[in-house]
Amino acid sequence: MATNEFLIVPSAAPVDVRISPTANGATSAIVAWSIPTLFNQNGIITGYHIKYFPLDQLQNETVISLGNITQYTLLNLNPKRNYSIQVAAATSIGIGPYSAATIYETHEAVAPNVTQSPRSSVVKAGTVIRLECAATGDPTPTTKWIKDNQPISTVYNVLTNPGYGRLIVTDIGTADNGSYWCQFTNIKATIVTDAAIIAVEDSNTTGFCIDEIVNNMRWPKTYGGQTAIVSCPSPIQGNATRLCTAGINRASTWEQIDTTGCQSPAFAAATSLINKLDSIGQGAANETLTELETLSANKTLYGGDIIKAIEILTKINRVSTWVDAPLLTNYVNVHSNLLNSDNKNAWKYASKFCLDINGNTVSVMDNLEEFASKMNDTSNNKTITILSNNIVQKQVIVIYKTLGNLIPANLHRDRNATSTGVNSVNSHIISTSMYPNAAKNLSHPLQITFVNKNAINSNNNYVEISCTFWQSKSGLCGWSTSGCWKDLKSNSTHTICYCNHTTTFGTILTHLPQDKIKLEVIIYIGCGLASFLLALTIAINIIYWRRTPKILGIINVSMFICILIANIIVIFGLIETESKLRCTIVATILHYVLLAAFAWMLCHSFYLFSSLTSKDGNGKYCKSFIFAAFILALAIAIVTAAVAINGMGMQNYIQNNSSFLPAALILMLLLVIDWTLFVLFVAIGNVVLQYLFAVINFLQALYIFAFYGLKQIMCGNIDQVGNHALNNLNMCYNYIYLKVVGMSNHK
Repeated sequence: MATNEFLIVPSAAPVDVRISPTANGATSAIVAWSIPTLFNQNGIITGYHIKYFPLDQLQNETVISLGNITQYTLLNLNPKRNYSIQVAAATSIGIGPYSAATIYETHEAVAPNVTQSPRSSVVKAGTVIRLECAATGDPTPTTKWIKDNQPISTVYNVLTNPGYGRLIVTDIGTADNGSYWCQFTNIKATIVTDAAIIAVEDSNTTGFCIDEIVNNMRWPKTYGGQTAIVSCPSPIQGNATRLCTAGINRASTWEQIDTTGCQSPAFAAATSLINKLDSIGQGAANETLTELETLSANKTLYGGDIIKAIEILTKINRVSTWVDAPLLTNYVNVHSNLLNSDNKNAWKYASKFCLDINGNTVSVMDNLEEFASKMNDTSNNKTITILSNNIVQKQVIVIYKTLGNLIPANLHRDRNATSTGVNSVNSHIISTSMYPNAAKNLSHPLQITFVNKNAINSNNNYVEISCTFWQSKSGLCGWSTSGCWKDLKSNSTHTICYCNHTTTFGTILTHLPQDKIKLEVIIYIGCGLASFLLALTIAINIIYWRRTPKILGIINVSMFICILIANIIVIFGLIETESKLRCTIVATILHYVLLAAFAWMLCHSFYLFSSLTSKDGNGKYCKSFIFAAFILALAIAIVTAAVAINGMGMQNYIQNNSSFLPAALILMLLLVIDWTLFVLFVAIGNVVLQYLFAVINFLQALYIFAFYGLKQIMCGNIDQVGNHALNNLNMCYNYIYLKVVGMSNHK
């Protein structure tokens, strides 16, 4: 047997084994040899084997099988290291003996040395530039292009050979402005070339979104109002779009990138999964979910991938009549992969948080909750059931850890809220659902305590927190405060919310604009000064009580007190919107004092009119005035509050009780203008209206102070005791005019 083996494999090793260095002698060597003599071949030589190892690491032996060649280059050797190298010939039967060991020492490594750097230039937009770099070293260094301290984008046409790099930019634009250089690396060191500064001149940018490179896509210069379309980064299939929004003074800006038209090859092939579900049904659900989980794991997805995945998940939900624990686990895992924060840009335009215009497409949250409701496991620790009216209700609660980073933060406030600003989701998102769905609101509100992602400082007037739910209807899609309110026990780290329905909940943090804060300060200052002048006027009227007819004095002081209380409510009461009870009390008091103020103004006008027509005085009307102004106004306010108690709030009060303003316009022009502006600024929240209210409210108080406060002092030397108060009042006004206005003409 030994003789037979000796006859059919080479009986001797290759001869004349030679080892020589390469250009990269520090890490490679050329091994050459001659074939064994014909006598020792014992058949046809089919190949060779090279065995080598470092002398100081005998255990790191490497054997390479080769074809019928007589030269080979060993790579990835270590610099300045002695290697033992042997060669053996082989036939189709086996390997012959190895040659005697040849010892070879690799060279010392040489650090890269730059021989050519790219050159700086100033070019016109639309032209072509070519940048080159080169370096030597042992081993020859690898080449990498860098732009502005970042690896060059794949949109560029680059060539990177060992020791040499070339970059060509055709149709250059302002997106190509920047610093370019090459980085050369070998086992010895890493060096960089001098930077080339490329400056692109483009004189035609007015009204355009300038070209830029984002997400490995080159977005060309686009005119405002138009949409740019570019190919998705290779190997992703399809096109991405991006809207250029025309701004003020033709200052156009880019919107976010829409990648819903981009699909990775794996998801593009996932149509077969949908076909399998259509043909097999629920029997294919588990296999489909397993494959979908693999597709969506550990990778950044595009908008088209999200849409395809949700389409498959929706199909699984529709074909599944029951769900077990493993299937639900896989279903949740796929959602978790899709909701990874790395996919934030992909979700931007996926529109899977909202229903379509016909209400046919189920939002991603509704899809998950409905699937979970089909859980067919009644163990106490997994399912909660409540027997109510012979209907078994199942509650599903889902807590989304990363959804807040993906879902839009646009806030549709109800009419009781007027704040605007930059919004962000400030908590985990929690979904609660009852199956079958409840047709009405909950009889007792649902309480949810959220942990604030960003702590809220109670002294920070630049932020506010809102309790909200996700409204998925088309056209209204976004966060809404309707049916939800914040408890006053909320603190800086936790927000306590109440909602009268089940859905998807979260808290929205609004960073208020600086002008809103300044505007509130102006309103507070205006109303504060008005309150001071009104209080001073009331004090003057009380001090100089005897100088004014008794009934007129009662009317004036009562009217001023009502206006003063209304100003105080504006200062301290408008913030009481969180507590329903406090809001109702504030609205009722405001309703009453404004009704009373209008009533007293009406009494004031009636009194002045009757003073001209009656010779017997007006004492008999005093009790009627008091009844009309106090009792009747109080009755109206109480009845209104009782009837509208469920909807009562500051804004509701304003909107439901502003119909009396036009009727009093003729009688009290300044008062009506002022509080009409108050109604409008609370109802609409317009900045101009708020400024006007603050200014006119102060002017109203200044007017009252001048003609009802200073009059008492300045007219002290005039005999005001008589039957006809109106004539005396005119005398005072004429006297004030002469003192204040006409003095400059009086000599």
